[in-house]
Amino acid sequence: MTVNTIASIDIETAGLSEKATVLTVGAVVFVVGDKPQEMCSLHLNFNTYEQRFSLLREWDEHVLEWWETQPEALRNSVFRSTDLPVAQSLGLLTTMIEDADEYWANSPNFDLDILNSLYADCKMQSPLVYKKHRDYRTLISLYEKLKGKTWNKSREGSAHDALLDARNQGLDIINIISDLKEEAS
Repeated sequence: MTVNTIASIDIETAGLSEKATVLTVGAVVFVVGDKPQEMCSLHLNFNTYEQRFSLLREWDEHVLEWWETQPEALRNSVFRSTDLPVAQSLGLLTTMIEDADEYWANSPNFDLDILNSLYADCKMQSPLVYKKHRDYRTLISLYEKLKGKTWNKSREGSAHDALLDARNQGLDIINIISDLKEEAS
């Protein structure tokens, strides 16, 4: 299969389980190939009230304590809930990413599993089919083992901003694959 587009996805949550409340989602779709480029991006704050009280999603005190150690501007951005129903937010995400050839996440067992659980809670079909899941951490680890050197991760902005993390991951993915292709040529 030829990969033409990848979606890099990152989420911030109020818990660690599959039923964690999703605070924000960042997604960036990239066109890959000879001249990779960002095609579109999306940063969504999610309705935490609906998740907690209608969908009964997790709100973990230990994770909330950790969030309290983060910079105030970041906390204010991440914890800015929206009145938009969760299903509508997921619909926006689906529209943007559904045609991507691959879905990359820092850890698909975290980000994508939590999103799939949220889609299920909303009785919606998830576009995040398991055959398209790709693991950013594994790619970095393999690169470092093959090259015998540390990969200098892209770092625009502060950590835990879902959109910036998704964009940085996507740029790293494209650059690592490009570097490995050049070496193989």
